[in-house]
Amino acid sequence: MAELSPRPASPRSSPPPNDPSKAARRERRRNGVRAMPFVVVPAAGRGNRERRFALQPSRVLGVLFSVFVAGAVLATGIFGAYWILTDQALVREDYQRLATEVDALRIALSDLQTERASLPRGADSATADEDADGPPRLALAIPSITDKKNHIRIALFRSEGAVSLEGEGLLISQGPNQAIPMPRGRALTRVRKDGIWVEGVGILPDGTRIENRLGSIRIGDKEFPGILELHREGTRLLLVNEVELERYLQGVVAGELPAHWGLEIKKAQAVAARTYALMQREISDKAYDVESTVSDQVYIASAIDPGSRAAVTATHGEVMTRDGYLISAFYHSTCAGHTESPHNVWPQRPSHGNSEVPCPHCGTAPGLNWETQVDPEELLDAIRAQGHTAKRVTGLHIRERSASGRVTRIDIMTDKEPIQWTGNEFREHLGWMRIKSARFEQNVDGDVFHLSGSGAGHGVGLCQWGARKMSRDGNDYRSILSTYYPLAKIEQIY
Repeated sequence: MAELSPRPASPRSSPPPNDPSKAARRERRRNGVRAMPFVVVPAAGRGNRERRFALQPSRVLGVLFSVFVAGAVLATGIFGAYWILTDQALVREDYQRLATEVDALRIALSDLQTERASLPRGADSATADEDADGPPRLALAIPSITDKKNHIRIALFRSEGAVSLEGEGLLISQGPNQAIPMPRGRALTRVRKDGIWVEGVGILPDGTRIENRLGSIRIGDKEFPGILELHREGTRLLLVNEVELERYLQGVVAGELPAHWGLEIKKAQAVAARTYALMQREISDKAYDVESTVSDQVYIASAIDPGSRAAVTATHGEVMTRDGYLISAFYHSTCAGHTESPHNVWPQRPSHGNSEVPCPHCGTAPGLNWETQVDPEELLDAIRAQGHTAKRVTGLHIRERSASGRVTRIDIMTDKEPIQWTGNEFREHLGWMRIKSARFEQNVDGDVFHLSGSGAGHGVGLCQWGARKMSRDGNDYRSILSTYYPLAKIEQIY
């Protein structure tokens, strides 16, 4: 009987044990990784069979993330295209509005960052300078004048070139008993890289003293008593005049006031100038105590008139004090109706015993009212000279005024941040004689800034034109000084 051959296995029977797909599934189950089964049902028909696929969850998440990113990119592109195609006029208006708001915020930030001394104003404000546990704020004790010769040191001028000093008995002092006489009574000097050079002598140390034992030292058509010192100030030669204080004051009164003004106003000027000179001498840390210009006191030694000499002699040794301290004896040309408080002009300088007062006496002063125009380019040059990098000035904005009406803070608007100056700094950077006082208004006149103001000088302390009017009305120097320094008393200290 013939044996039947074994029937072949059905395609639907289980795969052999070594089926790789089955082994892979077993391996995944052992490793704890399960794939999501996906079954494709076969279509009707003979020989068709179902198909099985395995989907990894990480792949599904990757596909979904890719679809999300593609959608975000597409949405961004559509929004950008819409923004570009919309009307840009509205965008420009919004930009201008935001730019204005940014400027306002910058100014507000500048205000917050600026710390200013806030003290009461008026004649009674000096009491606010008092400290219950110590001396008045920024006050200087009355100096003890014990030396027989009370001297002061004045910065005469500075020169990049050579300066000729002349005098019949001219000599260079090199110590108590050493001196080099200058032939023909002339010393030509200038600054060089290696020091101070004097013709016929050579290089000398900084501070070399030159004197004329037979009289004054001539520089050009001007004469100076006392001793001249030669100092190096960068590339410039600085000449410092050391002279007796009372002799110096004669040159100050002559330099500050016209010769024909009355004796009482000159006596008031002498007392104020003496107090100021001693104040500056006490605080100076330079080779000199005072400048010979409007930066301190105008000093013209060769223009002394009899009235100036008499005023200094009549008030010999007199200064203004309060509670044992020197007062801050500032003075100026014309206040235009009201003086200013010193800490509104110089917050860090002595301010003891000085106060704001009304002044009805200078209303007829010449040049009381003034006008000037400032070009934006001039302002740009001024702010660049102070180290700023702005490229354009767009406006001026007065931020604050004192009780006397003077500008204490002003903003220069630029293409960058606003630059804030005090009223005094504004005058200094644009020129003291150009901006005659900080009491001014400003407006735009075409493409320039038009300034109109009144008064001349910083406005602190004695008003010279007002004092002159008081003098002509019969007031003596003590009455004049008590009007402008109501908290001070006159005291003779030597």
